[in-house]
Amino acid sequence: MSEPNVEIEPNILQGIILARQGNLPGAITAFSEAIRLHPEMASAYYNRGRSREDMGDMRGALADYDQAIRLDPKYQLAYNNRAVARFTAGDLKGAMADWSQLLQLNPDFYEAYYNRSSLLASLEQWSAAIADLDQVIRLKSDFLPAYIRRGQAHLQAGGVQGALKDFDEAIRLNPQMADAYYARGMAYAQLQTQAGLEQAIKELSEAIRLDPTHYQAYQDRGLLHFMLATQFGHTDAAQKALGDLSESVRLDSLFARYIRAQVYQHVGNPNEAISDLEQYLRAGGGSAYNNEAEVKALLKLLKEPSKPRWPWS
Repeated sequence: MSEPNVEIEPNILQGIILARQGNLPGAITAFSEAIRLHPEMASAYYNRGRSREDMGDMRGALADYDQAIRLDPKYQLAYNNRAVARFTAGDLKGAMADWSQLLQLNPDFYEAYYNRSSLLASLEQWSAAIADLDQVIRLKSDFLPAYIRRGQAHLQAGGVQGALKDFDEAIRLNPQMADAYYARGMAYAQLQTQAGLEQAIKELSEAIRLDPTHYQAYQDRGLLHFMLATQFGHTDAAQKALGDLSESVRLDSLFARYIRAQVYQHVGNPNEAISDLEQYLRAGGGSAYNNEAEVKALLKLLKEPSKPRWPWS
């Protein structure tokens, strides 16, 4: 049975319009009507699956993608979306199989390589993720997100210079992208030298200039200032760290409060350190960042500074 032309199927058109307007329940109703009228229409199932996925109904979305692929075994978009839904649902094996099948159908489908790289990165298979991102860039050399992700994968694999090259290219493609400067700053920080930390701070400063609400950039610039203070003896760096971390806290960074407590301890202000750590725990930071025991131990140390401590106690 041949599929009706989507361009002249009014329910499909209505559903797409409603979905773009954010009316997902209405879109699902329209696509369901198209399915009632044309039960062999693969695109109706595909589009309903997309709307269901956007509503968080992964089970319904997967059922629709399954049916779309059953009706059209070469439906590339359905394979890609089913892979994304499977990945989101934790079915990594199924997602990998879908993206691999899609790339057999169309080796030039660069989004499949890009999406599969996320799965590989989640498995910490950095070399394989980089290989997929190489393919993305080969097929679409101006796809900026691929440079950012490949740079991050290089960093995880220990390739700082490769990461810097990718972030340089991302900035060349979009000199106004704050996250690209942030990423390049964190790459410079991994050099673990004074010059590297100082250059990292410059990069994060540019990220903040471009996006004054970038709490992560404030947080990490504060951490880098603290590293300059503790590792290289920069006398004014601790106060700069406190300024940045306070701004990050104001912008709602919970982890910045934990770092700021350590800076307060370093500069001899235990009461502020205690206050930060207690607020951090009350807000759930210990659970969120899996460091509750460490924070409680630091609190105990700060609250009992005169108690003798022995290596075996």
